[in-house]
Amino acid sequence: MWQVHVGDYSFIRDSLLGHGTFGTVYKGQNEKTKEQVAIKEIHMAQKVPSNFFEEENHIQYIAQEVAILKEISVKLKDNENFLKILGCEEIEIQGENFIYIITEICDVNLRRFLLENGKISEGLIRKFFRQVGNAMTALDSLNIIHRDLKPDNILLVNKANIEVANINEVENKTEMIMHADSNDFILKIADFGLSTFMDDKPYVDTLAGTFIYRAPEVKPINGKVKYDKKADMWSLGLIMLECFLSTREFYVR
Repeated sequence: MWQVHVGDYSFIRDSLLGHGTFGTVYKGQNEKTKEQVAIKEIHMAQKVPSNFFEEENHIQYIAQEVAILKEISVKLKDNENFLKILGCEEIEIQGENFIYIITEICDVNLRRFLLENGKISEGLIRKFFRQVGNAMTALDSLNIIHRDLKPDNILLVNKANIEVANINEVENKTEMIMHADSNDFILKIADFGLSTFMDDKPYVDTLAGTFIYRAPEVKPINGKVKYDKKADMWSLGLIMLECFLSTREFYVR
């Protein structure tokens, strides 16, 4: 079993948690403290599907993701609605370059939560999106636009601090700890692979994001797009609607 070491952390290849825009996420641990963590592996030479973004050179997106995560880890380190960044390293393995981003580990993403629980109460949705709103306000203060908000990129942590196995290993999913009658959830915004700094620009003119969650202005007209941070609000509105209806069928109507 191939074990990968990243500083004080390590993971094995069969400990898959999920996939991001530009990388694969594994469950790992701190070799000294045995604390469980999430480790995102980004293969610098690996190509990704072009339907997520416009430009062919994905290296700039990877560099941008690292820069944004560092900015968040410094300026928003006390904001619980973002993943805690524990480290970031570039390593060469067998002649190939990889970037590893180590973060705290979460119990489940909002997509899986909805699949397991179906419709959730208005009260819980209100609590969820109050936290998401807090995160988006903080991103706005740093002049960052996320550009790929969707249930897969909103993670949940149960404040009960009960250790949970990989959700895919749970046999009786109706008895999972992440049940919808609990109010002790912290939501965290994740995957900044397509995010960008707005800087002093009034708008962004590059295509990015998952198609069904894109705002109308992010869908090309004559091959061009032009949008700003309000596009993230459209995506959040669709996510909220999905929470109420427990379906994505309305996207294709």
